[in-house]
Amino acid sequence: MKFQRSVKGTQPSRLRALLSSRAGGFDLPSVMTASFISLILVAASLVLAVGVMPWSQDSISKDALGPVRTAQQTAKSTTRAFLSKSDLIAKKAISPNDAVDVAVDAGGNCYVAVSKSDSGRVFYVTNTQSEARELPAAGDTGCLSVTAVKALADSVGGFDDRLTAATSGFRLTYPNAVFSAASAAAETISPVIAADSGALTYSYAGTLPDGVTFDTATGQFTGSVWGSGAEAVSAGGAYGCSISSKKAYCWGDNTAGKLGNGTTAGSLVPVPVRGLPGDKPVTAVSTGTDSACAIAGGEAYCWGLNSSGQLGNGTTTNSSEAVKVDQGGVLGKAAVTSISVGQRSACAVTNGAAFCWGAGTNGLRGDGATSAAVAAAPVRVTSTGVLAHKTVTSVTVASSHACAIASGKAYCWGLNSGGQLGDGSTVTRAVPVASGTSGAMFGKTVTSLSAGGDGASATTCAVASGKAYCWGGNGYGQLGDNTLISKSSPVAVNTAGVLAGLTASTVSTGYYHSCITAGTTAGPAHAYCWGQGIDGQLGNASLADSKVPVSAGLDTESVTGIATGRNHSCAIAAAGAVCWGLNISGQLGTGTTAQSSQPVGVKGLGSSTGFPSDIQVTVTNGADTDTAQVKLELR
Repeated sequence: MKFQRSVKGTQPSRLRALLSSRAGGFDLPSVMTASFISLILVAASLVLAVGVMPWSQDSISKDALGPVRTAQQTAKSTTRAFLSKSDLIAKKAISPNDAVDVAVDAGGNCYVAVSKSDSGRVFYVTNTQSEARELPAAGDTGCLSVTAVKALADSVGGFDDRLTAATSGFRLTYPNAVFSAASAAAETISPVIAADSGALTYSYAGTLPDGVTFDTATGQFTGSVWGSGAEAVSAGGAYGCSISSKKAYCWGDNTAGKLGNGTTAGSLVPVPVRGLPGDKPVTAVSTGTDSACAIAGGEAYCWGLNSSGQLGNGTTTNSSEAVKVDQGGVLGKAAVTSISVGQRSACAVTNGAAFCWGAGTNGLRGDGATSAAVAAAPVRVTSTGVLAHKTVTSVTVASSHACAIASGKAYCWGLNSGGQLGDGSTVTRAVPVASGTSGAMFGKTVTSLSAGGDGASATTCAVASGKAYCWGGNGYGQLGDNTLISKSSPVAVNTAGVLAGLTASTVSTGYYHSCITAGTTAGPAHAYCWGQGIDGQLGNASLADSKVPVSAGLDTESVTGIATGRNHSCAIAAAGAVCWGLNISGQLGTGTTAQSSQPVGVKGLGSSTGFPSDIQVTVTNGADTDTAQVKLELR
C-alpha cells in the first residue's frame, strides 16, 4: 500500500503550474480545473486520513498507518526527531480513538506504529518502511526491540503469537528475545545472530529460568514452561478467568464469546482476553454465567453475552472481545474500583457509589425499576434511603439479586424469594435494603461479601469481623450452618469443625456451594467449602454434599484468593491458579476435560520461577566475537 504518494507526488506540482500559468492573473478554465483537482486531492487526503477504504477491514487498518508515516516524515525533517503518539494526536495527525499506537525510542531516532483490523490482523510501519507489513514479519523494525513491538501490538487489541526476529549480518538486530510458552511443546527462540561466514559457537552468562535450556551448538533457548503465576481468579458458569502479569486470561466454555479471545470456540487452557488496553494493568476480573468484566487502568470492560445489555456499552450485541463500558454517562471519569457480573446484569463501584446495567427484572439494578426493560449503559443504584451518606466499596452480582458493602455494612436488592437479601423477609426489593440488622451478624463489620445462585435457591455470604455468615436458600447446605433450612437473616457458618480457631478473610458463593479462605493470625490462610458436592466442587476428594465446611485440599498451600462457579471452584495458591470440580467444558483449565474432586493446576498459570531473566550470549565466529543481551520472559 502506498501511503499519501498520490497526494505528495506530481499532482500538486501540476496544480501549482495551473495557478501560475498566467503572470499577474488567472483565466476561468484554469481556475475551474485547479479547483476540481483541489477537490479531488482534498477528498483523497480525507480518505487516507480517516482510513476509510471500501475493500476490506485489513486495508482500513493498513491505511490508518499512512497519516502516521507522513506526519513522522514531516516531524523528522523539521525537528530532527520522530513524535510520540500524544504529540501526533496534538498535531491532529491521528485521532485519539483510532486503533493505532506508536512507540518512539528515547532519542526520537526511530519509531514503530501498529494498527489492528477487525479481522484481528496486526500491521506495522517503521521509519525504514514504505509500506505496512503484517506481524509477525521478518525484517527490520527500526531500533526498537521485539519485546517493545510485541507490547505495542498488545496495546491495540492483543497479539498473542511469538514475533519472529530477523537477522541482518553479524550483529544483534533485536536486543531482546521473547521466550513464549504457548503450548505444552517446547518453544525455541534464536538469539538473532547470524554469521557472515564460518561456523558459530555460543556461550552464555547468567541464570536460566526454570525449564529453559541453552544449546551451545545452535544458540537456541529451549524449554517447556507454563505460566507466570496468577494474581486473581474468578469462576463462572462453565469457564474461568484469571489475572496474570496484569493481563486477563480465560478458559473453558466459550458460548457467546465469553472467553474474550475473539472467537466462540472453547479452550481447555487459558487464552488472553483481547480488546483490553495493553498499556493499562488489569486489576480485577469477574465472571458471570455467559459474560465477564474486568477493570483495566481504572476503566471497566466487559465481553460475552449481551442480550440484556450486560456489557454496558450501550448495545445488546454480543462481543467476543472486551468492549469498554459506557463511562460517558453516570459513571463519569472517576476510576472504577470494584466490578461484578451475574447472569443478566453487572455492577461497578466508582467514586464511592454503585452503578448497575443490564436486566431490570425484580429490581435487579437497584435503581427502583422493576420492569424487564434493559439498561444497556450504567444507571446509579438508589443512593437515598439506607445508602444515604454511605461510601460503597464493593459490589457482588448473582443471577437475580445483587449486594454491596457500604461503610462496613451489607446491603442487597433484587429477588428475595429465598431470603437472599438478608433483611428478615422474602419481599423482593427494587432498591437496597440493609442485611443483618438483627441476629448473628448484627453490629459486625463486613469485609467480604458474595452473592450466588438463582431464584429461591440463591444465597449470600459474608465475612464480618473475622467470621463467616450466610443467608438465603439452603437446599444443599450452602449456608454452612449444619441444616438444610433456608434463612432470611444471616446465620453463622459452623465453626465446630475445620474452622475452629480460624479467622476468615474472603468468601465466594457459587450456585449451590460456598468457599472461604481462613487461617490463624500467625499462619497462612487455606481454603474451605460447603454445600453441593456432586461434581467435586468442594475439593475434599468427595462427591458428597456437606452442610458444614470441609477442607478444600489446600492445607499445605497458602491461599490468597477463592472463587466459586456453578459446579467448580478455583483458588490462588502458592503454586499458582488451581481449580476443582466439574470439567466437561474445560473449566478447570488443565488442558483436559477430566473431572477432579481435588485442586489441580491451571495450565499456564503456575508459579514458574526465574522470569524474566537477562542472559548474556556470546557468539564466536573464528576470530570475531559478539555479545548480546537476551531477555527471556513468559507470555
